[in-house]
Amino acid sequence: MAISDLDRRMTISYVMNNMGADILGSQRAAACTTAIYRALGANRLA
Repeated sequence: MAISDLDRRMTISYVMNNMGADILGSQRAAACTTAIYRALGANRLA
């Protein structure tokens, strides 16, 4: 998974060591992304 947030001038990438069955990403990737944005003080995702 890779996200480029142009408004915040940052990129987030996440690579698993085992591919899951989900096509659009996993719950773990979503949780990591949410945690990163919260740590930056963002109250909503891009």
